[in-house]
Amino acid sequence: MSVGATDGRIKTAVITGKHPFDVLSFHAAFRSMPEIDFYPQDMEEFAADIGERRAEYDALLFFNFHQERPGSSGSPADAATKAALDTLGDSEQGIFILHHALLAYPDWPPWARLVGIQAPSWHVHMDINLNIQVANPKHPITQGLSDWEMLDET
Repeated sequence: MSVGATDGRIKTAVITGKHPFDVLSFHAAFRSMPEIDFYPQDMEEFAADIGERRAEYDALLFFNFHQERPGSSGSPADAATKAALDTLGDSEQGIFILHHALLAYPDWPPWARLVGIQAPSWHVHMDINLNIQVANPKHPITQGLSDWEMLDET
């Protein structure tokens, strides 16, 4: 499966930015998955693609919360971000959108199409008890998981 990893692990870019998180716990979560070869990076590093290695990732995992439409500031870094995001879906790389990244780029139609949310809602509800059901426990991504309950925001 792997485009870039040679040891059988899933080479994954973990793309963050514009939202604080518990760094130690976040990294620990990925380190607890030995089959994932994770590379955390801010959106700007991902977009800049120094070394031209972006295509080597098997999967792209977004955990960012950028609000400005990519390419709107006119800066070279912003143009690089738009160019990188414009290529999403052009390859066989898996794309995962986690948590608040669903609501990133709220006024940018390509992101809305990617995440499947056409009109993001800003009505946040805290401390909601969520019942999570694993639709296919035999899928490589959900293998070993069972249904669970968690407290989170929606």
